[in-house]
Amino acid sequence: MDVGELINSILAEDKMEDTRQYLLRGRRFEHLGIEELKQRWTGSFKACADDIANYEALYDYVDSTAEFQLRNIELPHDAIKADLQKLAAAIPSEEGDPEGWARVRQAIGDALRKREDDTHH
Repeated sequence: MDVGELINSILAEDKMEDTRQYLLRGRRFEHLGIEELKQRWTGSFKACADDIANYEALYDYVDSTAEFQLRNIELPHDAIKADLQKLAAAIPSEEGDPEGWARVRQAIGDALRKREDDTHH
């Protein structure tokens, strides 16, 4: 499994819950046109690629992904190819640095749990 697949797998595990939580919070991106939504989604991904601990960007990424799903529109993956490669290069391989790999996975999981905790308070 490569880094991109790992990130997508971690985020996909909670896809239905993310969408449910997004709806409960009031669907904050519903008013955006498709181009604005694409800009929000790509911008938030780029911010995550620059700083994986940027929880605000991660929340925007997850919520904008949910909005795409609710509209039944495919995500503009081509717009983030370079940023995905940048993120992948910044994350150590599992074979080369098992502890680093575990820390990255833990950081993503912590961010998702924090977002869930924030929505329940």
